Amino acid sequence: MWYKLLFFVSIILIGSSLSSNLPFISGENKEAKIDSLFATWNGTDVAGGTVAVVREGEIVFSKAYGMASLEYGVPNRVETIYNLASVSKQFTAYGMVLLEQQGKLSLEDDVRKYLPDVPDFGERITIRQMLTHTSGLRSLHALLEMAGWRGDDRRSNADLRRFIANQKELNFPSGSEYLYCNTGYMFCADIIEQISGMSYESWMKENVFDPLGMSQSFCRRDINQVIPHVATSYYGPANNEFQKAVEYWAYVGSGNMHSTVADLSVWMKQFRQPNSAFKRLQENGILTNGDTIPYALGNIVSTHRGAKVIHHGGSIGGFRSFFLFFPEYDIGFIVLSNRSSGNAGGKAFQLAHLYLSDHLEPVSSSSPGQAEQSSSWEPSESDKTGMLGRYYSPELDTYYRIDWSSDDGYSLYHQRHGSRPVQGGQEDELRNPSFRFQLVRGKRNRIIGARASNGRVRNMWFEKVGEKYDPAKTRLK
Repeated sequence: MWYKLLFFVSIILIGSSLSSNLPFISGENKEAKIDSLFATWNGTDVAGGTVAVVREGEIVFSKAYGMASLEYGVPNRVETIYNLASVSKQFTAYGMVLLEQQGKLSLEDDVRKYLPDVPDFGERITIRQMLTHTSGLRSLHALLEMAGWRGDDRRSNADLRRFIANQKELNFPSGSEYLYCNTGYMFCADIIEQISGMSYESWMKENVFDPLGMSQSFCRRDINQVIPHVATSYYGPANNEFQKAVEYWAYVGSGNMHSTVADLSVWMKQFRQPNSAFKRLQENGILTNGDTIPYALGNIVSTHRGAKVIHHGGSIGGFRSFFLFFPEYDIGFIVLSNRSSGNAGGKAFQLAHLYLSDHLEPVSSSSPGQAEQSSSWEPSESDKTGMLGRYYSPELDTYYRIDWSSDDGYSLYHQRHGSRPVQGGQEDELRNPSFRFQLVRGKRNRIIGARASNGRVRNMWFEKVGEKYDPAKTRLK
């Protein structure tokens, strides 16, 4: 299933390719066709973004659409700065490779060598595993959401370290699976600080951005800092209206690098004839069973319609970003947006189809997979009372409560999320589209707790403690 998730961009773009009679479109024909791709971004009443096409290391097309600030009527420009979100990961990975080349660490080192407050889970978690999302660590946003944090709560590297220190289990044995995880990249930023004695922001500027000539790029964790020419991000549009995205992203390593299309073209240029460090960034992860995965070090290295591609997307608040390079054709596409509906990845691939339609293999047809079988578990009469009550997680220091009413059925209550409806899924399971609560039974079939999952957190233990509980007496099953 995870292979399908990694290739979701290609799947959703089937049928979106636009044809061209020229190998590389040019002139007025080029700009008109590109403008048509970004028509919904264009106007004085919509947020939009900035686009660049990089051919043989040089920008051959760049254009801005829509507004950088709807409040103050400031348009996006090709010089506008955007939050790159997870496109930042390849820069953190590059930093780790540089430190390895300097002899200051090895990608095979255990994270606890540098961050001893990370719990001992009984197995090594290597830097490489964190960079390829195979560490098994629980991911920042999903972890804090399960702990009761709301989407607009400020979160930082220190918050993550505090929560991880209480974890007793991994999502899976390290190295055995791929599951996208921001935690590992935040830890890599902390390792850079531990080794260098500098802030991550300063180290990246001194060792990455300045040497490459990326003068408009920086990492930012102070969300109150005022920086000129940075776009405001917006959710929407919904019902023809945009909403300003509240900035809560006070962390670095996994995101929050800011840049322009011009600076990203400089970065893309390094993949044309890559030195040893940029070659390392293309090393695909390998699982403990020997399988190779598409995710490399901060990039996805795979194929699209028969051509090798190096790419990564990003999403935070209303910012959307995508970096896409075709090394065999020496052409790349950068799409940066300040609207949540920007579909930066989709637009980047559509641009690629415009320029490379005569070079890419036709879209292959595939039969749809069989739909997953669903079921609706109905608790017995004894379970209806046995499952109600409070469930406490010592790893998160939080609780959920299962309630029932004749009008609304079952619900899960958290003091910060309120009540959320749940329904029976598989046996002993309560779930909604984003959350699964799997009940656990003990002696005499009595419900003693539950394992909670929400995507990037799996099987978090919650002990059933009734209406009154003593956290000191809880135990991990």
